[in-house]
Order: sequence, then C-alpha cells, then structure tokens
Amino acid sequence: METMPCYIVPIALFLTVASGTIEDRRGTGITNLTAELESSPIPSNSTNVKLDHNNIKIIPANLLKNLPVIDKLELHNNGIDNIENGAFELIPSLTDITLHKNSLFVIHNGMFTGLVNLRYVSQTDASK
Repeated sequence: METMPCYIVPIALFLTVASGTIEDRRGTGITNLTAELESSPIPSNSTNVKLDHNNIKIIPANLLKNLPVIDKLELHNNGIDNIENGAFELIPSLTDITLHKNSLFVIHNGMFTGLVNLRYVSQTDASK
C-alpha cells in the first residue's frame, strides 16, 4: 500500500479575521433605540450591528454617529415607521442596510444622506 505525503498548513492561511466585531442585539426587546444606546453603547469597532427582531419604531438622526467602521446594519422585523433625516449621515462606511418587514411606507429625501458607500438596501415587504 502506497502512502501519501501529509502536509500541515496553518489555518490562518484559510481564514481572514476582520478587525471589527459583530454586535448582536437581535430579539432583546429594544423599543427605544436612543435609551438603549445611551445605557449600553455599541462598541466603536463594530462592523456588523444586528438590531433586528425588536420593537424599534423610530431611527433618530445621528444616533449611530460613533460607529466609524460599521458596514452592515440589520434593522429588519422591527415595526420601524420612521427614519429621521440624517439618521445615517455620520456613518459613511455603511454599505448594507436590511429594513424588510417594517412599517416604512415612505422613503423621504434625506433618509440616506451621507451614505456614499451604500450598495444594498433591503425593503421588500412593508408588513410585519
């Protein structure tokens, strides 16, 4: 029986580790995003923030301003009915926002101001 050579390759060659973190607050019962972030701020090195499956109704202006490297924001399944003008203005690194299954019936001018890198917005179903 012929033996095959065995090569050991460090796992680091196959994995890329992001310098940021995932902040997961899915399904934690958040109703007031302002109060939540004042009492428990999101770490500034967060690249993916998961706030889906809560009861958030309003995304206030400039609330997420201290997140310089965030690229994905998950807000689906909340019942959001208002995103204030400038809500995302101070987070230009944001590329993806999931908003499906909320109560947003109107996308108004200024809602996505400042999102120069935005590639994807999911708003496919305006029902909860």
